[in-house]
Amino acid sequence: MLVTGIRGKFSIKEPVSNLVDDSVLYEVTSKVPIREFNRDMGLDAKVTIYTTYGILDKYDEDVDNNIYIIGILKPGSVDVIYIPETYISRDVNQEYIEYVEKILAFNIGLVPVNLDLTNLQEKLVSVLSNEIGIEVQVKEVIQSGVELVDKATHETNIMERNNYLANDNSISKQLSDQIELNDNLQRQLEIVNIALQTKIKN
Repeated sequence: MLVTGIRGKFSIKEPVSNLVDDSVLYEVTSKVPIREFNRDMGLDAKVTIYTTYGILDKYDEDVDNNIYIIGILKPGSVDVIYIPETYISRDVNQEYIEYVEKILAFNIGLVPVNLDLTNLQEKLVSVLSNEIGIEVQVKEVIQSGVELVDKATHETNIMERNNYLANDNSISKQLSDQIELNDNLQRQLEIVNIALQTKIKN
């Protein structure tokens, strides 16, 4: 089913197939019943579409069936192409899924300009990639101009952040701690294993 705002490639039947390039993505700008087209669009469908396209013999039948007139727009163009739905041989909804580029933004507020966020970025990449199965890109962006903070306030901010981290009992923190513990145990086991192998050889 065609809906306003959807984008896709269209396959148009003869004799109006030359109106559309089937390799280009068009946007559906309007979908209006033919009986309401003249009033809603300010155009005479019989003249603008059926006479111009050489399909006048289909006009009365389409009015009787009150078919939809679909308006589509080519990227970079301002001229809407109006096509009776009966001449659209392929529904874009059946073959195309709408994709958009999405950005997740995290505002961490005012922080020291030299605060290293590399470790955090790596963790975010790992979490997001594992969650949605897509390799993501994380970029550090400075949103505001530089603001001067006195040393006392700066040290207070550091203390508050450290206290928060020390008291963080969230599931993610517990999981992170467990992973770190497991990694440490694994390294210790590897050291013990190497020592045992060396002892056996001797």
